[in-house]
Amino acid sequence: MDVGDSLVKREKAVVTGVDDDNGGTVAESYDQKLREFITFSASLESTDGRGKVDPEAQLRKIMDFILPGRKYEKQANIWIEKTSTVPATRIDMLTLHEKFEGALKARNAKAFGICPIRREIFDQLFDEIIRQVTINCAERGLLLLRVKHEFQLTFVTYQTLLESTIAYGIRKAIETEQQRTSVDEQAANDRNENILMKKKIEQLEQKALQEKILREEEIKLIEANLKEENEKLQHNCKTLKSQLQSILQMEQDSNQESENLSKL
Repeated sequence: MDVGDSLVKREKAVVTGVDDDNGGTVAESYDQKLREFITFSASLESTDGRGKVDPEAQLRKIMDFILPGRKYEKQANIWIEKTSTVPATRIDMLTLHEKFEGALKARNAKAFGICPIRREIFDQLFDEIIRQVTINCAERGLLLLRVKHEFQLTFVTYQTLLESTIAYGIRKAIETEQQRTSVDEQAANDRNENILMKKKIEQLEQKALQEKILREEEIKLIEANLKEENEKLQHNCKTLKSQLQSILQMEQDSNQESENLSKL
């Protein structure tokens, strides 16, 4: 948001001679701001014999403590826009509402979720409400500032938790992807190994079939040889048997002749 587009009502910018805070350093911590404000408020209530304190000057100092002026550099000069101490009218509130809605639309602020633009615009709106309350009662303004500070702490806590959750989710997603990749690689390796094993089984089956055929052929050849040899043996046996019978018959005939001769 540009310098002149803030929702917080401010006075006309003036050039400052040096880059200071014109009223003291504003602490980042709410507790430190509270201690400084209490000390400063006590000093304002003590007149030290110098008469009453100017209400406008007192309000200006209180406002500078709660909502410090905004500084920026322009044309080699340092300008400051102090927070206005003029009370808001009904017209101012209507104008503030229009500027608020217009800023949300013009800067395309997200309606839901974490949106730095929407947060910045709401912070400015809350600062303007604190400004208006502080004009009527500085203590109520300080309490609202404390509410804002507590909300900011809560927001930072939830934002940190969200970032941690997102980081955890990303880590788990990466781990899951790595595991899935590892599983896919293992599955691919298993498939390749399965293909190799199937090929090896086919080769072994083919080799076993060839061995079976070879052995069957060898058995047939052996059986044929044995059959041929057996036939030869049987033939030889018949021949020998026939020869033996012939020899025996011849011996018998010879013996018969011898007996016949002896009888004569």
